[in-house]
Amino acid sequence: MRLLALGLLASLLTLASCAPAPDAGYTLYQTILIDHGSSDGRRLQVLEDERLTPGMRRLMWGGPKAPLAIASGLGISLQDPTIARLLDPPIRPAMLRLQDASGKTLALRHFDCPLAELNEAPLPQGQTEVWAIGVDCHTGSGNYEGLVTRLFWIVNDQFEWQRYTDGKIDEPIELTLLNSPKIAWHLSSAPRAEEVEEVSGIPDFTGLKPGQEPTKTVIDYVVYRFKDGLWHRTERLMPGDWRQEDGFPAAGAFPRG
Repeated sequence: MRLLALGLLASLLTLASCAPAPDAGYTLYQTILIDHGSSDGRRLQVLEDERLTPGMRRLMWGGPKAPLAIASGLGISLQDPTIARLLDPPIRPAMLRLQDASGKTLALRHFDCPLAELNEAPLPQGQTEVWAIGVDCHTGSGNYEGLVTRLFWIVNDQFEWQRYTDGKIDEPIELTLLNSPKIAWHLSSAPRAEEVEEVSGIPDFTGLKPGQEPTKTVIDYVVYRFKDGLWHRTERLMPGDWRQEDGFPAAGAFPRG
């Protein structure tokens, strides 16, 4: 029995030593020193698929991410080796990493989309500061797909993602702010991250029976206010529709109080 246990332990150690590193297949896109610019402090890093060239990245940012679209945009064949190698495995999602000065990984998060970018500096919020990262989920066609911004603190060398409540949900939800063809937002408290205004044109499901498709839209005016470590969401729904080309509404359109 003891020999069997030792053999099992050896097998597990072998498997562990053969497991790929979390950053295997990735390359460093962005590094920000967060301890007052000290070269011996911690650093935030964005990592992306190592197969993406700078030209591919420029083409993909704000546009479609499929290899066929990349090949078309670059004017090369889908069979070109630089494109063919994107097919298997599929393009990896972007990662955010926190490292100490020695290179030890303290925190790591994978996102859903391949490109991401950090704000160069944190935003003031209350008595502290908050970081912002934008994850590019544009597809080139979706009305509700675009740049997703998330806000986070660094607490005890871990990411703590900011959340919101609207007074109806049981548990606060991670805050995601989207810029897309039919959704936009801005910091109405800029440069402080304490109030956000968001507008969108969304389908009107009011009064529909199950299975029915909406034929009308409404404009959703939303305000997020930060208080006591949490964002609080209020909204006002109005008849109509909204798209980016309509311009951002005046402050008076949003709910107050």
